[in-house]
Amino acid sequence: MARRLRFALSAVALGLFAQTGPLGADVAKITQFPMAIICEFSGIEHVFYLSKLQTDGVAVYQRPDGVLGTISLSGPSAVMGGDGQAKGSCGGKTLEELRAAGQAVEFK
Repeated sequence: MARRLRFALSAVALGLFAQTGPLGADVAKITQFPMAIICEFSGIEHVFYLSKLQTDGVAVYQRPDGVLGTISLSGPSAVMGGDGQAKGSCGGKTLEELRAAGQAVEFK
C-alpha cells in the first residue's frame, strides 16, 4: 500500500512539474550559469545559490540569509541591497573570472 501511495504521489508531482516546471525548454540556458558561487567577505566564505534566470538573461543568486547577487553571461557580478559587501572576492568579477578563480560550482 505504501509503495503504491509513493508511486501515485510521484506521478502526480511529475505531472505537475511537467505542466508548471519553472524551466521547461530553458534548462540549457540556465545551466550556462554555475549552480553556486562562493564569495569571501571579511574572512568568511559565503555561498550564493542560483535562484532564478530573469527574462533579460540576468541570473539571480541568493545566500540562505536572503542576500542577493546578480550576474549575466557577459557582465560583472553585483551584490543587491547595498550592504557594502560588493568589495568581497566576487564583486565586479565576470563569470569567466569567477570560474578561473575556482569560485564557481558548476552543474554536473
